[in-house]
Amino acid sequence: MSSKIPMNIIAAVDENFGIGKNNSLPWRLPKEYKHFINLTTTTKNPNKINAVLMGRKCWESIPEKYRPLKNRLNIVMTKTWVTPEFVGENLIFINSLDSLNLILESKPYENLIETIWNIGGKQIYSLGIEHQNLNKIVLTKIDKILIVTLNFLKLIGMNLLKKKMEKLLKRKDCMMFPFNTPYNYLLNWAFVCFAIPWLYSYFNEQHRLTTMPVEQAMLKAWENFIAQPSIKFRKVIVGINCNVDVIVSGVSVINNLNISSPNPIGDKEMLGGFEDLYEVFVHFFTRGAPAERFMANDLTFDKIVSAIEDNQLHAQHYIGGNAALMAQKIASAFPHATPYLVGPIGPRSQALLHPSIVRNNFTRIVQDEMHVILEYKQGEILGEYVAPASSRFIISHDQFSGSAMVIEMFFKAIMQFRPDLIIFSGIHSMEAQNQEARLEKLRLIKRSLLQINPLIPIHLQLGSMPDANIADDILKRIIPNVDSLGINEQELTFLSRVGGGPFKEQYPISAGTLHAYKAVEMLYWLLSNYGHDRNNPESKNYNQRLQRIHFYSLTYHIMVSKGPDWSNLAAGLAAGARLAGRQSCNLALSSGRATDFDKLEIRSSQTVLLDKQVNKVFKFNPHSPLASWMRGDLVFIYTPVFVCKFPQHTVGVDDAIAASALLYSQFFKLERKNW
Repeated sequence: MSSKIPMNIIAAVDENFGIGKNNSLPWRLPKEYKHFINLTTTTKNPNKINAVLMGRKCWESIPEKYRPLKNRLNIVMTKTWVTPEFVGENLIFINSLDSLNLILESKPYENLIETIWNIGGKQIYSLGIEHQNLNKIVLTKIDKILIVTLNFLKLIGMNLLKKKMEKLLKRKDCMMFPFNTPYNYLLNWAFVCFAIPWLYSYFNEQHRLTTMPVEQAMLKAWENFIAQPSIKFRKVIVGINCNVDVIVSGVSVINNLNISSPNPIGDKEMLGGFEDLYEVFVHFFTRGAPAERFMANDLTFDKIVSAIEDNQLHAQHYIGGNAALMAQKIASAFPHATPYLVGPIGPRSQALLHPSIVRNNFTRIVQDEMHVILEYKQGEILGEYVAPASSRFIISHDQFSGSAMVIEMFFKAIMQFRPDLIIFSGIHSMEAQNQEARLEKLRLIKRSLLQINPLIPIHLQLGSMPDANIADDILKRIIPNVDSLGINEQELTFLSRVGGGPFKEQYPISAGTLHAYKAVEMLYWLLSNYGHDRNNPESKNYNQRLQRIHFYSLTYHIMVSKGPDWSNLAAGLAAGARLAGRQSCNLALSSGRATDFDKLEIRSSQTVLLDKQVNKVFKFNPHSPLASWMRGDLVFIYTPVFVCKFPQHTVGVDDAIAASALLYSQFFKLERKNW
């Protein structure tokens, strides 16, 4: 709530402070109602109006012919979703006081509201009595005792004693109830009797929190931040890559196949054979950084897969591909949501997918696409090289994931499925195609994105991109036309490099070594240049959609947003952070055993510089692990995360983090814009 707008609570009570009966007023007093109108409509500034804040049941109790209340902005708070068609003149629906703040600070309500009058019911009074902008409590005393089902004193508890009655009413059918009567002296003593055990309980809880292990304290703090969104995504369409991940020890594969190279180690955009594989694998192995490269040689890829199967290297088979992994996470962790997967699904993929995932039969293939996941652990040795962190190197050989047929089927399925959320990934799988074919498909994707209803959010999940040309095309053609972006430290530094952003020399980055303030500068550059700007219709950014970026690295996560459309982002960030290290260690979220925390660690210093421009510094406190700040019109939220000491597997963790954060986030456009 904006600190400039005061809130007053107004209510009528009987002798015993009863205020309601069966969701309606237990009396009809014309003078009292006239007085209510006079109070809630009068303003000192003739150019302003007042607002009346109420709950849904209070709204429904008002006779239909009097709704909305005239000469006031009617604000109805409800957890039940109301479509924009039901929002009329002088009437808006909100789901939280935070969203009210955004609305009142934007046009046409900016500088229009003088006072907010809280008129109930139960939950709205409870929120108002604790609100920092509470200015007055105005009670009309009815000189009767009536049969009621809601009592004002019981509703607000002893908090009423902390508030000063600044205005009391005297009218013919009402009586003044002074604050210092004998009845209230009794309440004072009741408050003392209540306060003593409460204070004991409070300080005992504080002692327990201070002696709690750091990891357990952080987990508890994250769980306190995680709140269910009022508007949930229930139908989610995900595409376009799906494959089977063959997970195996990378060092074992290199040694077993006796792979080596006389050439210096280094990165390549594409793998042409075993020597290229060795050079690129070692390049990222020595940095502990995740990467994915396309194997152009069919024979070499088949030899690798055959060697893994024949030599009994304890390979594990899982569902793979960013789209399939995100659909898998949504299906397993969010029963209220139905994921619809569009991608090349083979026989083994079909068996590995969660049963609640809806599949597209038009993209079925006879033989699964395979990804070989060469995983390695921190401290593992390959010849003279040592891995500084646990990670993976992915060898792909996709033929269908980036095909025009799958892309077209994905956008056709959007029209049929009518989703609440669109997740698009696998765009990096076009790396094996020639530039002309790739450019044509990017044009197809851009045209299709522009045709999607702007009221439906689009999330782009990036993957490893070795080719600077495709990264530049994605940056300029695709990213501005989505609402949300999921990105890790390798992808962020690479985009900054190809787009001429800050700290472009950081790529390739070693895992966990990107300083937070550098990531913040890159994220600020990315969202400022390729995000939506609702304040300037003449700017090219006005027609761009991007307003949310979720950044995740090994040791910390950052959520950055712009504009009012995305909300509940702290809950989303906390949900993703809670998942990060635990999924790498294969620990259940519901498990809180002390032995589980022994497998996790926090790699954060006591103070972390977050933003040089605004001099924002994070001071580590396990009981308050989130830090937020604003830079211009961008909101940043930061948290350190758990790092698994002995990872079981690392592939798919980023996708699970992004999916969890998305499903806890909330998206709602206040008005439809012409993009």
